[in-house]
Amino acid sequence: MTISSDVRERAKIFAKTIPNEPGIYIAQPIGSRMRVIDKSRTHIMPSVNNSHIKVGKAKSLSSRSKNYFWDNDGDIIFKPVIVSKNMSSAQLSGLEKMLKSAFFDFRIINPKTNRRLEWMTNISCEEAELIIKDTYKKFLQIIENETNLNSNQK
Repeated sequence: MTISSDVRERAKIFAKTIPNEPGIYIAQPIGSRMRVIDKSRTHIMPSVNNSHIKVGKAKSLSSRSKNYFWDNDGDIIFKPVIVSKNMSSAQLSGLEKMLKSAFFDFRIINPKTNRRLEWMTNISCEEAELIIKDTYKKFLQIIENETNLNSNQK
């Protein structure tokens, strides 16, 4: 497959805007063209377009954004919402679990496997960002309460 110089140039600009840190992001394909979520597993993965968004966690927001960029031929909006430099991997996974619960009603079910996915419909990026930030505040409060409880037990 030949990659146009335009796509290569957009990839460079795109990569410079995303931090190389762990965090939570929103991804949304651009355009109504349906495309498979994961090209390596096309036989079991559904297709999405601009009516879908995904909220996910990444060990490296920069690396994850590049994957989305190339998988979608550059037609993707990728927005880091929470950059978690000081959060452990376990804490980031805990936040992701809370987010999955918060978004449960929006998450689509893969018709090929009958499993709920992180991809969602009937919610905008703006609404998702508000839910992420609200859930993050609740998550930080839980961490603070656990820290206080542990320090009081010493």
